[in-house]
Amino acid sequence: KVALERLVADARRDGSNIRFSSDLTDTERLPDAVGRAVYRIVQEGITNAHKHAPDQPVAARLSHDRRELRLSVRNPRCPAHAGWTEYPRGGAGLAGLRSRLEALGGSLQVTQDEEVFELCLTLPLPTRP
Repeated sequence: KVALERLVADARRDGSNIRFSSDLTDTERLPDAVGRAVYRIVQEGITNAHKHAPDQPVAARLSHDRRELRLSVRNPRCPAHAGWTEYPRGGAGLAGLRSRLEALGGSLQVTQDEEVFELCLTLPLPTRP
């Protein structure tokens, strides 16, 4: 099962300045595949921020409605990278996550400009009878 609260607590303990908010009352009740995808996106967002924008705050927001789950993980760009329009490519983690999400009927958007880097996940939620 997904353990987002523990992931966030561990990141904070390791020095990350992360703010996590969710309108879900119990992320443990997400379907396993959805929970794993959400966990990996938050983990990738924390890792990317630590690697490319150390000491910058990370904001992760999980929200949903009856049909869809949405996750945003964003951080300000590192001042040393001001003027860059893209981080250096590598992106194996993002490519794998995008494939996993597409297999679940979801999508991953990566947006970046001179000020902000953001990962946005959208996943359909199974309908309940």
